[in-house]
Amino acid sequence: MKARNLAADPRVVVHLESGEDVLIVRGVAEDLGPPAAVPSVVTALAAKYTRPQDQQYLPDHDPDFDVVWAIRPRSAMAWQLDDYDASQRRWSPLW
Repeated sequence: MKARNLAADPRVVVHLESGEDVLIVRGVAEDLGPPAAVPSVVTALAAKYTRPQDQQYLPDHDPDFDVVWAIRPRSAMAWQLDDYDASQRRWSPLW
């Protein structure tokens, strides 16, 4: 369902779970193909997420996992709740 929705409209917003350290990225999702098509991404994720409980989320763990998505950022906002005024940042490309 998500893949079908992204194929129809690839615009996305992603964010961290934290309400204390906030990062919100708006962008466009790009289908990179199956995990075998992007081995460098699979390797980087495996190196970063090494805990046993993380393994189930890695793209090469599940043979039915058929697509890796990249988010091409268009803008971002970030701040820390305890120092909102001094920490807020916005980013957008210069084009």
